[in-house]
Amino acid sequence: MCTVPGFLTTVNLYILLHRVVQLGLLSIGMTLVILTGGIDLSVGSILALACALTGQFQHWGTSAGYIGAGSYIAPELVILLMILGIGGAVGMFNGFNSGIGIPDFAVTLGTMIGVRGAAYAVTGGVQIFGLGPVTKNIARGSIVDVPYIFFVLVAIVIFILILERNTVLGKSIYAVGENPRVAILSGVNCLKTKLMVYIISGVFAAMAGWILAGRMDIGDPKVGVGVELEAIAAVVIGGTDLYGGFGGVEYTISGVLIIVLAQNLMALYGVSPNVRLILIALILLVYLVLQRIIKQ
Repeated sequence: MCTVPGFLTTVNLYILLHRVVQLGLLSIGMTLVILTGGIDLSVGSILALACALTGQFQHWGTSAGYIGAGSYIAPELVILLMILGIGGAVGMFNGFNSGIGIPDFAVTLGTMIGVRGAAYAVTGGVQIFGLGPVTKNIARGSIVDVPYIFFVLVAIVIFILILERNTVLGKSIYAVGENPRVAILSGVNCLKTKLMVYIISGVFAAMAGWILAGRMDIGDPKVGVGVELEAIAAVVIGGTDLYGGFGGVEYTISGVLIIVLAQNLMALYGVSPNVRLILIALILLVYLVLQRIIKQ
């Protein structure tokens, strides 16, 4: 990798860390969902909705002729909380329906389509340029060329590791994924567990969308297409069992690094985005086959 032209430049390494943060946030939430035996296909659409709403909320009064601070629906940090709340609400919807027995794939597929439609609806399908200074400074700022948000990701990883290993919720997540019937008989609240993991997934996807909006300085409903595939691939490649009950965030981080590095190297070698997506899909399929063979 060190011999690849442009790989070790400051700009490329900065971009790499940003990609690790974005995919890391999506994959951490996806890991918790998959550990329960579920799947969340809506994370890309939640990211897009968060990105679009960040622009919309910061230009709320534009149609009335206001510009600048006068067009904000609320202070920027309050807008962030609103965005995270909306992501959590979508996750709650997914978790409730999954918890009452509706297949996760069907629920989150419907949410993926509906939330993507909502992202287009609130913006009219157009990009909203010019976000606030706080949003851009947090998303773009760095310490010695390491983005602020990378330190946020590290803190989140540590928090989720503690949650997985040392809390009742963490033990419930593994129990539900390993055998939901036995978990229920053991007193585990399956509905509550599903609600929590999907809420966390929704909040992290919304955070990724807010960061992406700040980095690009655009509220765009078109972003995030296919990122759910990347998140699932990172989780599976990292070693978490797609059928639930085994794995964790510590495994997923390695999968995130593999996906991000592979995509970056392909980009530097001039591989088109469509071909990159095909290769990621093939890698995912190979890992799924190997995982199934090992289980049998």
